[in-house]
Amino acid sequence: MIHHRRRKFNFRDFLDSNAFIALGVLFLILLSVSLGRSLFKDYKIKKDIQRLETEVTRLEGEQKQLVSLRDFFKTDFYIEQESRKSLGYAKPGEKVVIIEKELGQDTDDKQASELGNPRKWLKYFLQRGNNT
Repeated sequence: MIHHRRRKFNFRDFLDSNAFIALGVLFLILLSVSLGRSLFKDYKIKKDIQRLETEVTRLEGEQKQLVSLRDFFKTDFYIEQESRKSLGYAKPGEKVVIIEKELGQDTDDKQASELGNPRKWLKYFLQRGNNT
């Protein structure tokens, strides 16, 4: 019978072995991947914060404009202006005059807006030549 002597585990031999090097490389790879993920998440979070801060600044400016507009709508000047324009109100002694467009004028304006710029110039010069 052959008896194999069992070797006693020697930590020094393990440190010099290929298995230790492989475990070390594997550990470094896992550490690098984890660090890369963390850095990428940090980058994305910083970008999101920057985008949100820009949006907050924009919204604050918009809010200031809306507050100013709201305050203007509450003024007596605006209320009087709108009541004159929309409801036809007038101060005592004033007369309300309503000017309406002629029917043909409205269609000419619509047709002119649909024409291209060169055609508008051509129409302008042709009409001008007919009037003189």
